[in-house]
Amino acid sequence: MTLTAAMEEDHFLVEAASYAQYYDNVKECIRAVQDCGLADSPSQEIIDNPRLFNNWLEQCKMLYRKERF
Repeated sequence: MTLTAAMEEDHFLVEAASYAQYYDNVKECIRAVQDCGLADSPSQEIIDNPRLFNNWLEQCKMLYRKERF
């Protein structure tokens, strides 16, 4: 295997691990939101877009704060 091919394969593995970590974190966040009874699971479109997911999560946090006070 050439050095270039090895580097491309390594980059692919690092990127795949990053996506796996993202989706693991997303599942944990969704579970926490559902456990609090704040919302159902967001659509796959929201889950697949980190910016949209973060917006959804922020809305859930704001709702949680309102319910606590």
